[in-house]
Amino acid sequence: MMKILIVDDKPDNLYLLEAILDGDEFQTVKALNGAEAWELMQNETPDMIISDILMPVMDGFTLCRHCKKDESFRHIPFFFYTATYTDARDEEYALSLGADRFILKPQEPVKFLKIIYDFLEEVKDHAVKEREIIQQPEEYELKEYNEVLIRKIEDKMIQTEKSERELRVYATRLENEISERIKTEQALRESRQLFQTLALVSPVGIFRTNAEGRTTYVNPQWCELSGLSPEQALDDNWIHAVHPDDRQRVLESWYKDINTIEHSSSSYRFLRNDGRIIWVIGNAVPEILDGEIIGYVGTITDITAMKNVEAELIKAKEKAEVSDKLKTAFLNSISHEIRTPMNGILGFAELLKEPDLEGEEQKKYIEMIEQSSERMLNIITDIVDISRIVSGEISISNSGFDLKVEIDNLISEFQIKAAEKGLRWINSSPVPLAPVTMYTDKGKLVSILTKILSNAVKFTSQGFIEFGYSFEMKETGRKYLLPSTAEYITFFVKDTGIGIPQDKQATIFERFARADIEDKFANQGVGLGLSIAQSYAGMLGGKITVESEPGKGSIFWLTIPCK
Repeated sequence: MMKILIVDDKPDNLYLLEAILDGDEFQTVKALNGAEAWELMQNETPDMIISDILMPVMDGFTLCRHCKKDESFRHIPFFFYTATYTDARDEEYALSLGADRFILKPQEPVKFLKIIYDFLEEVKDHAVKEREIIQQPEEYELKEYNEVLIRKIEDKMIQTEKSERELRVYATRLENEISERIKTEQALRESRQLFQTLALVSPVGIFRTNAEGRTTYVNPQWCELSGLSPEQALDDNWIHAVHPDDRQRVLESWYKDINTIEHSSSSYRFLRNDGRIIWVIGNAVPEILDGEIIGYVGTITDITAMKNVEAELIKAKEKAEVSDKLKTAFLNSISHEIRTPMNGILGFAELLKEPDLEGEEQKKYIEMIEQSSERMLNIITDIVDISRIVSGEISISNSGFDLKVEIDNLISEFQIKAAEKGLRWINSSPVPLAPVTMYTDKGKLVSILTKILSNAVKFTSQGFIEFGYSFEMKETGRKYLLPSTAEYITFFVKDTGIGIPQDKQATIFERFARADIEDKFANQGVGLGLSIAQSYAGMLGGKITVESEPGKGSIFWLTIPCK
């Protein structure tokens, strides 16, 4: 039996699909949104997915994208079944995500089943090829996704406005009918009964007031949205269900419209006792009898999903703008940083062609070329490393190695670099480190310490660089333990450099970002070193922390498990 996952935020639509599909050949599993469907798929893989598009929490497009990007689910046939289709580009976008069919609601059951059977027959005959998923740049894909959702939200809004117009037309028709049936009391009772029946089955909240605007009736859907009982909603008590931040505005607007005998319309929030917030749009029109207003009849419609999508679109737009600014700044920085050492290489290489060049000058030019080459190599290495980190291509390669050898090598290298700048080097450790085997990714550990030490030397013009370590226990925090009994090892690098302002200390670990430091060395590099170091530290199960004060220097700690 074929298992079909059906996804729609409208229970009635789910029940209809369930009635059409359930039988000897198909078994359905229901989900109210993409997030719920995705969670169900983690436990049991369906044979086919039929999904609506606009849904709260996770829409159908996002669910399709997740499925087609996951090797475990990309083979599952994915059908869109939607009533909010207004543009051929929507179908193109759905198919570009990897969807197999795009079906418009409503469909006759026989036609709907025929579409499924025809597809399954094509699969059986191997006539269905795996749809090519069009890979677009992130910003282009996000823009296209936003445009499709906006079109669909606009379509939803048009449908909602149409329903409200139809309801207002009905209310006006009902008023006229009541006006024409003033003579036998029985006809009036029938009209009232008709209103009651329609209100009971209506998918929107309906309320009725007296001529002063005080509530005399609410239907079950109104109670469902507000969380109040019919008795609690009478008179002006309904306002207690409105969010405190909206109450004064809503009351003032309502009684202003009542006093001016105008159509009333406003959007606001219900704050339910269970803590849920429901966004609604309310509309009311006068109810007239013999030319006099006897009250108002109105509706409230749940627009929470629309508000959520609107908020998500705003966040996505803001995220895209920030991402675009970061990428632009990054590319500008890359361009500048690569040109600088390249100009040095080309310039000094040209000088080396001078026929009367003396030995000392030649040696100096070669050293400058070597420095520029090393700087450019470091820039390219950082770019490659951060790209691999972002794409998830970096893996951990643990092995046993002599920790003492690696620390001695680092000390030898950076003692020389510190001395070249006239800086004092301090080795600060509890006891001299004897040969000890450590088990972790040696390359990443050395890379982290190298980047921290390089920064310390680069941003310090006078004073000292201090480097040390200690072995620790997690529970007690005891230090100076023997390596064989320790759970963690903490390295530290202290300098007397320019320091980092408190509000900028988190920034230095962000990709493509530098702390706002007024120093001639602050603009060297593309701002990736500490971001890479922090990412590597996380991969090793540890972290990097910092304390710093402008003008007094910084101290960085690296703590990782000690195996």
